[in-house]
Amino acid sequence: MKAQQRRLNSFVKDYNHVTPHEALDLETPASIHDFSNRPFPERIPKFEYRSNMKIMKVCQNGAVRWKSYHWIYLTAALKGK
Repeated sequence: MKAQQRRLNSFVKDYNHVTPHEALDLETPASIHDFSNRPFPERIPKFEYRSNMKIMKVCQNGAVRWKSYHWIYLTAALKGK
């Protein structure tokens, strides 16, 4: 397992720092990547909806029920939200 991880690490280093990419005008990803300076919060604050909005729960199938008989699929990423 450790040998496999070393080979993967070597590939990633080569891919990002050595091999030029045609889609990047023959630059390496590491040479053009710019880290974001926007802070990432430890906890995402609770969102407050306006009082005139209806809050709906996304079911386990990734959809919401609209007007009690229509199902609208949103995304599986929001299951239970």
